[in-house]
Amino acid sequence: MSLLGRSVDIVVRAASAVRGERVIHAKGHAFSGELTLLPDASALGVPLVRGPMNRPVLVRFSRGAGLPDALPDVLGIALRVPDADGAGHPQDLMLSTGGGSPLLRRMLVPRRDYRTSTYTSLISYEIGGRDLVVAALPDGDGFLLATADGGSAWTPFARLRVGEPLPEEQSSRLSFSVTNDAGGLRIGGRWRVARAGAYDAARSVEE
Repeated sequence: MSLLGRSVDIVVRAASAVRGERVIHAKGHAFSGELTLLPDASALGVPLVRGPMNRPVLVRFSRGAGLPDALPDVLGIALRVPDADGAGHPQDLMLSTGGGSPLLRRMLVPRRDYRTSTYTSLISYEIGGRDLVVAALPDGDGFLLATADGGSAWTPFARLRVGEPLPEEQSSRLSFSVTNDAGGLRIGGRWRVARAGAYDAARSVEE
């Protein structure tokens, strides 16, 4: 593990131990859902968009710092496509509330409402040989998943419908990882190491 990864790991483990629970997105609610690929999704050129047009997914909304619901917080949406590559391997996406404009899409923006907020990856994913920012944009009773290259406009590739809440026991066991990238949406370089270490360290206090 790199120096950055070890540093993140140490800090998050210590904070989680003091708090008695993970400090990153500990407070949340999970749901079933459905992902529908849009006709132009094939342009991404990754395994996720080569399979069925409609896929069952798991969705979790969370509050980054666990602040009281009445206060703005950095909200998160995590999405799992269980069979993202047609061979039973998952794709996880973890996005946080940010801005939709090119100037704000890489910045954390505290929000209150899970369903009407814009979520972005903040940093780029390697997708089909390109570095793209990923977003979940509010769209009626669901979200549009989209990508953008640099300062370009968002290009939607799928529609996400959020379904029924999962049982509390199943919801509490659900965890996500940036290393689950079988669908071809992959965080690269030092950011992959740092984020993977942070989430693993935060979860370790619950094990």
